[in-house]
Amino acid sequence: MLSLPQIEGDVIGTGMFGGNFLADRYMLGQENGVEGAIDTLGVTGLRYPGGSLTERLFDITDPDSPTAVNDDGSVVDFVPLSTFIDFAHDAGQPVTIVIPTRDFLSQNSDANGDRFAAFDEDALRTFVRDVAEGQYGDAEITAFEIGNEYWGSGEMTAVEYGRLSSKMARVIDEELDAVASEAGPDTVIDIVVQTGTNFGSSDLRSQYEGQSTEDILQDLNDRYGTDFGDEVVFRGGNVNWRMVNEELLQREFDDAEMDAVDGVVTHLYSKDPVQPGQREFGLDTIQKTWIEDNPDLDIYVTEWNQSAAEPRFDSDRDFGLMKAHEVLNTFETMVSAGVDQANVWPLLQNTRNALQPDSFDGELSPTGALFSMMSDALPGKHLLDFAVGQDDVTEFQGDTADIHGFYGDGEMVLYVVSTSDSTETLTFDLDDMIEEGGRVTGQILGVRDGDAPGSTTARAQTETLEEADFFDDGLIAVALDPGEILEVRIADFVPTDAFAAAIAPPVDPVPMVPPLDDTMPDDLPTIPVTEEDDPPEEADAGSDDDGGGGMMDGLVWLLGLLPLLALGGLGG
Repeated sequence: MLSLPQIEGDVIGTGMFGGNFLADRYMLGQENGVEGAIDTLGVTGLRYPGGSLTERLFDITDPDSPTAVNDDGSVVDFVPLSTFIDFAHDAGQPVTIVIPTRDFLSQNSDANGDRFAAFDEDALRTFVRDVAEGQYGDAEITAFEIGNEYWGSGEMTAVEYGRLSSKMARVIDEELDAVASEAGPDTVIDIVVQTGTNFGSSDLRSQYEGQSTEDILQDLNDRYGTDFGDEVVFRGGNVNWRMVNEELLQREFDDAEMDAVDGVVTHLYSKDPVQPGQREFGLDTIQKTWIEDNPDLDIYVTEWNQSAAEPRFDSDRDFGLMKAHEVLNTFETMVSAGVDQANVWPLLQNTRNALQPDSFDGELSPTGALFSMMSDALPGKHLLDFAVGQDDVTEFQGDTADIHGFYGDGEMVLYVVSTSDSTETLTFDLDDMIEEGGRVTGQILGVRDGDAPGSTTARAQTETLEEADFFDDGLIAVALDPGEILEVRIADFVPTDAFAAAIAPPVDPVPMVPPLDDTMPDDLPTIPVTEEDDPPEEADAGSDDDGGGGMMDGLVWLLGLLPLLALGGLGG
């Protein structure tokens, strides 16, 4: 038996549909350029100048340079800050600016080898002031993000990043306050710092291989002056190294420095289902380490997607429409976890997870098409939780399809996703949700004829449905091929009393955070959640193998058994 859904999380804003602008690759003003792709995909917010390239190429003392110098001395073209800001202003795109950090540490270190902050405070103040005062253009600046992946391209430990970001946050905050006092309170720009993780330069686990948890905690406490105990230990007895890094990073902030911070940032590349629970792990940790003590902090996810680097994902089976479904799951995870801003990665790049893989005027991947559909349909909506009481699940999960739902402003949006290996005819009744009225539209997201539905080479194809073709007096009936996604939008309807009660938002919605040690394996995650740069060509090779399956008719899904949703014929 299925219960009525509940409203989950806050209202979904346009900030959840941002993208990354790569200043060394996305040249502006070219025919069939990135501008059209941003519009086609429905991107509403841009992160500049990108990810790891920020640490290598972006110079805040010369942000308008049309070129940049790589670590190897090579010179690359680079979109100047003012050129980008002018474009963002004209396109109505809010902007998050990443400030580099890698080279802002001294050569001096403490007994643990952790270096100290050493940056040009005047240069940082000048950059912040010039951006805030509109010296580079008049686009809306949403946030300054301090560094990119401190443990990777930033080449720092958690302690080092904590020392540096705390000082930088204070300087940025002081300068923004000064600008606001001179120009007025309209200068509202968030300052966001990264959360801790246990990878790369911040990997502590590798230093303690073979040691007992008791000995590890004692040594950590001796080295860092901490009092780590059960709060950083999983139920199974192993150390929660991400939690350790989070605590080491945060303890470098004093009260005034923490007051300067408006938000925290992480990156999320989902490895579900081959690594169950991974997509929730980092966001749950943020809730327990940052938000519990600082509930007013915003959560930014400035890179997210399904992982392209995960070797257990097969390029012929696990991408295409299957990846689009996982992106929908990941989006719902972020909404449930209280994420305020999200920037998908990448728009165009030679990776298995690009939204527009071939060219800026080329065809969309299924993920790109779904992202565009969601960007159009979901702002202003709440997520509907069809699995109340189940951790990390909000959709209805049937034997052959999942149903995801959203509601707001008198419109309901449903995504019905085929999880079957065969073509299925799905029928469901909305009478117990809709009392009367309603304008119904629908479209099916599939792939081109001959494309394997799970292949990296699959390209999206959408079919618009006429109401009479799939909807009749509250009954929806549609045939979906493997992996296909039906979007149904029903506007201006009168809900039943039961549904009206179910979709009434709570007085004070709070993201549900399951206990970390109750839900996560001790060693999760095992693979870095990092931005995914261009792989070697051989690692990106796709396949044109056909997918699909035989016909299975007669599956009937009934929503009339409960006030919102009940399905029959789920046993196969």
